[in-house]
Amino acid sequence: MRIAICDDCKDDIKHLTNLINKYSLLNALNVEIMQYECEESLFKDLKKDYFKIVFLDIYIDKSLGIDVAKRIREIDDNCLIIFTTISPNYALDAYSVHAIDYLLKPIDFNVFEKALDRCVNFFSDSFKFIQVLSNRLMVKIPQKNIIFIEVFNKYCLIHTTDGVIKTYMSLSKLETLIDSNVFLRCHKSYMINMKHIEEILENDFLLKNNIKIPISQDKKLIFKQEYIDYLFKITRS
Repeated sequence: MRIAICDDCKDDIKHLTNLINKYSLLNALNVEIMQYECEESLFKDLKKDYFKIVFLDIYIDKSLGIDVAKRIREIDDNCLIIFTTISPNYALDAYSVHAIDYLLKPIDFNVFEKALDRCVNFFSDSFKFIQVLSNRLMVKIPQKNIIFIEVFNKYCLIHTTDGVIKTYMSLSKLETLIDSNVFLRCHKSYMINMKHIEEILENDFLLKNNIKIPISQDKKLIFKQEYIDYLFKITRS
């Protein structure tokens, strides 16, 4: 797991490095730590999926960490961002860039450990798969790659980040195989990965790829609340 630390204070970089090393030893985690004292040096290395976690100071030299995080999101929307700061003033802004945590300095190991546990649990999704029969072959699909599933005629279309897979397995059967903490059956003909939702509309969920998924009208408030609960869980759990 490659982790970046971007902070203009050498002592804070050293402290974070020690915390990461301690956590990795306690959890038998193989980590590579890369240290940056300014945003420009970070962006020289940054590319999509290069870092799993980025620790970002809220004040970096003359820049604001929130603005740096927005630049990161333009390149990589998968890495987990954890802000480190002496001030709680920007905690609410951190959600706009989908930061997974906001740690106040000096960072205590117990607090740090909980933040890293969330990150490790998040990445554990990469080990979850479903298997479906498609074109007479068993296909193994990582759940994290599934964007949404829709019913079409007598079969289901599984829309993934790698393309569309057709299966005669029913949506109800797929629902029993998939992680209910992440996927929402928001309509009799649709099931969505809540990680791919960009916005709640009046009658639809708007996905990050600009596709609108209808919400069942008779349970609209329930499904919207389930998504809000999901957001709260991943940011606060």
